[in-house]
Amino acid sequence: MNFSVFPEPFERMVPDFLKNVGRSYHQKYALPQDKAEWLRWRHELRENFRKSLGEFPEEKCPLAPELLGVLEREGYRIERLIFQSRPDVYVTANIYMPTPPFSPPSTGGKGEGLPGVLVVHGHWAQARVDPAVQARCLGLVKLGYVVLAVDAFGSGERGTTPGVAEYHGSLLGAGLWPVGTPLLGLQVYDNIRALDYLCSRPEVNASLIGCTGASGGGNQTMYITAFDERIKVGIPVCSVGTFDAYIAARNCVCETLYRGITYAEEGDLLALVAPRALMVINATQDSHVFSVGEALKSVETAKFVYRLLDVEKNIKLVAVESGHGYNQTMREAMYGWFNFWLKDIGGGSPVAEPSSEPEDPGHLKCFPPIPPVDGGEREGGNRPAKVVPIVEFAYRRARELTAKYTLPNTQQEWLAQRQTLRNAIIEEVFGGFPAKTPLEAERREEGKMARWRKRLMIDDCRLSIEEQALNQQSTINNQQSSLPPCPLASSEEHLLMEKVVFTSEPGISIPAVVLRKRDGDFPKPASLFLHPEGKAAALSTPLAGELLRQGQVLMAIDLRNTGETKWTGDAMGDAKDHDSARASIWIGRPVLGQWVWDVIRALDYLVSRVDVDAKSIFCVGYKETGLAALFAAALDERIALVLTQEALYTYVAKPPFQNQPMGVMLPGILQYADLPQIAAMVAPRRACIVNGVSSDGMPVSQEVLTSAYQWTESVYRLLGVKENFQCPAGISLPCKDIPLLE
Repeated sequence: MNFSVFPEPFERMVPDFLKNVGRSYHQKYALPQDKAEWLRWRHELRENFRKSLGEFPEEKCPLAPELLGVLEREGYRIERLIFQSRPDVYVTANIYMPTPPFSPPSTGGKGEGLPGVLVVHGHWAQARVDPAVQARCLGLVKLGYVVLAVDAFGSGERGTTPGVAEYHGSLLGAGLWPVGTPLLGLQVYDNIRALDYLCSRPEVNASLIGCTGASGGGNQTMYITAFDERIKVGIPVCSVGTFDAYIAARNCVCETLYRGITYAEEGDLLALVAPRALMVINATQDSHVFSVGEALKSVETAKFVYRLLDVEKNIKLVAVESGHGYNQTMREAMYGWFNFWLKDIGGGSPVAEPSSEPEDPGHLKCFPPIPPVDGGEREGGNRPAKVVPIVEFAYRRARELTAKYTLPNTQQEWLAQRQTLRNAIIEEVFGGFPAKTPLEAERREEGKMARWRKRLMIDDCRLSIEEQALNQQSTINNQQSSLPPCPLASSEEHLLMEKVVFTSEPGISIPAVVLRKRDGDFPKPASLFLHPEGKAAALSTPLAGELLRQGQVLMAIDLRNTGETKWTGDAMGDAKDHDSARASIWIGRPVLGQWVWDVIRALDYLVSRVDVDAKSIFCVGYKETGLAALFAAALDERIALVLTQEALYTYVAKPPFQNQPMGVMLPGILQYADLPQIAAMVAPRRACIVNGVSSDGMPVSQEVLTSAYQWTESVYRLLGVKENFQCPAGISLPCKDIPLLE
């Protein structure tokens, strides 16, 4: 069977759409033209930036630092320590301290204490203790700086398994989105608390603080320097480019700023550092995202503001002939810039690096390997539970959020609650829906336009049944567009098959197939089928065959980035939709929200057909597309019945997210509702949740599924339609064991 609508796969549609949406915001950015305007502009930008970082604790908890060990070296010492960032969430760190600690001449007469530098790492295998990261720490401490090096959330000693190096991005990092605390925001807050600790040290002059890091650490440097004015000098390395270059490229979840491109370009955030000192170091042989050319665009934007404030000398771009990293040439440029601004030494030119040898990384760990009784070593030592990995943090926060949900006591209370949820989901979680544009629906035949090129417009065109029959050339016995025998629908029955394309929004074309019996009394109930592998997989399901046999009109669509519009270069690691999901977060419209919009537009098309009973539309979604069906039914009352099969049943993830697309990770959804509450929003219409799966993609027991959806059942009972909600153990055909489908 051939359900292809396009002559060839349309795999550039999604990345091109994302790039174009990102660029559509550029014309809205306007730099301030005077200092008074700069103050207003700066306040608004900081507010948007703060919202993108997600939840911060209302109050700072005690740092409660614990010194775990000291390495004494000639001229300096290295401390192993932890401190509390959030309640019961500790950061693993090292302090590099010059000895003796106080040296007044080294501060250039700026008061007691030594200048301090926060060192943040990028995606180095051993995080803060990696020899590449140690190099800058050792160089700085030998030049008279107090250095605090910290492990980023989910990295180093803060990974899921003690002693095991872990990449904190992809699905692992995206699993934080549903609790409203993105990885980037966690890092920024950890670094705020790291500054609290660094400034609390009596050896440190809190008015002389710098920050530096490379790659992901360079992004951390940029964000914390823009956010926290205690940092007087920031030096991001091999990280500055443009947000435009990030879209449809490949970067870590920790470098993904929710809605970032909707209100700023990277140069705007660099401008938030003004009038403080900023040196941007980039490599000439780096990727396009971090190229010198892209960095120059952002530095020039920031320089406009520095010039406005008469401090253009405070910003500098350094291009180093090398590849990605933080090499000696880069470090020597960094030493000179810090010396100039924090010590009043030199003119900012590079300073030779003192010689040093890195420590054995194990000696710097807060919880080094310990020998078990049977010999060998156990990595991770005796790491306490208060060093919380990403998965545990997300699970705890999810439990806290869902514990606050309250069942309504009256129907009126539920209706008000439902409306509040509806508004929050559309505006806050999905980032709003685009304005509806003409569907411009076109029938296609074997991937080519039909000769008459009929366009369907939802508001002003409804084809008669006779016109549809005349225009439709495909039947079940037409060899070129025939369906194979279906075990549930007799091969003798003649079917009409239409290949349709409609516009979901500018830049997004949705291919679809409509099937129905050739003869019969119309209009008929219709079923809209969704499947992550596309419409062909959806129409091959036993349920599709059963409903077609019963006489329904079937429509199956390729949601964007599935089927014929799948972006083949999208996958990374354990996330099959990594790049599109990450880019969608940048534009403030998560993939699942875009899918829901595609479903809504498919409904617009269905109700425009005279062979469809607009009051009897059934939507079924398999696996992750089941969530699109469920949310669409919650938001659009034209869906009379929704069925999900093998879909995620809750965003409260005990095991880490696996075998799930990143695109269904909705930012902040649990601040408003979990999936049982979304299912309740379908009431009083019919809903059926079949064979749910957990965060790791594994099936859950019927007992677990039924228990999770007791909240949903309670709402249906409150509305007097308890029978309209079911969590059956499966689907048997014909569907007589599920009354909802009879």
